Amino acid sequence: MFRTLTVLSALTLLSLAGCKATVQSPGTVAVVPSDDAPRANDWQLIVSDVDAARIGKIGSSWDAALADVRAHGGAKAIAAEGALLDPKAALPRPAPPPGVYHCRVVRLGLTEENRTKAWAVFKPFFCFVAVEGPLLTFTKGTGTHRPGGRLWDDSDTRMVFLGSVSAKPDGPLPAYGDDPMSNQVGVVEHIGDFRWRMVIPGSTPEAKLDVMELLPDAPVQVVKPAT
Repeated sequence: MFRTLTVLSALTLLSLAGCKATVQSPGTVAVVPSDDAPRANDWQLIVSDVDAARIGKIGSSWDAALADVRAHGGAKAIAAEGALLDPKAALPRPAPPPGVYHCRVVRLGLTEENRTKAWAVFKPFFCFVAVEGPLLTFTKGTGTHRPGGRLWDDSDTRMVFLGSVSAKPDGPLPAYGDDPMSNQVGVVEHIGDFRWRMVIPGSTPEAKLDVMELLPDAPVQVVKPAT
C-alpha cells in the first residue's frame, strides 16, 4: 500500500511540474518531458478528500454559521457587513487583480470549543495577490495565523484557494499537501466594485467559517466615460 501511494504521489507531483510519468514496474516511475503545463482549473486533481468535502459543504457552513450569529443577537452585525456576509453575493469574474490588499476577517459560528462567541471581527492587515505561471497566489503578509497558497479557476463566480498556514509568524509556509494539519482551503468571490472575499470553512476549531474581505490597497480613481 505504501509503495502504491508513493507512486501515485510522484505521478501527481510530476504532472504539476510539467512532466509526464509512466509506471514501468512496481515502485518505479519513468519521467518523460512534456509541454503540458499545470492548468488553472486542476485543483480537483490535487485537493485531499477531506478538503474537497469542506469546499463542498461551504453552503451548509454558511447557513449554520449565520444562524448561530442571529441566535446570539447578531442580525444587525450581519446586515452592516452588506454583501460580505451574503452567501449569494458572488458576481462574475472572481479573480482579484495582482497587487496589495487590505484584508479583514469576520469569524462566524459556534463549535464544541467555542459555545458562546458567535462572531468576531479582526483588525485589517496586508495581504498580497501575485502571479505564478498560469495561477494566482494569495499570501497574508503578517500575523500569527498567516495563510498562503494558490488560487485555481472553478466557475464563473468563484475560484478555489488551496494553501496552508504557517505555524510561526515568521516561519516558512508549507506547500499545500506537505502537512495535512496545516492545509487551508476556501473559495474566492467577487462581491462588488473593487471588493472580493475569501470564504474559509473550518479555519480554526473556534468557528464554523472565516470570511476575509479583500480591498485594494491603492486608491482607485473611477473615470466616467465621456458623454
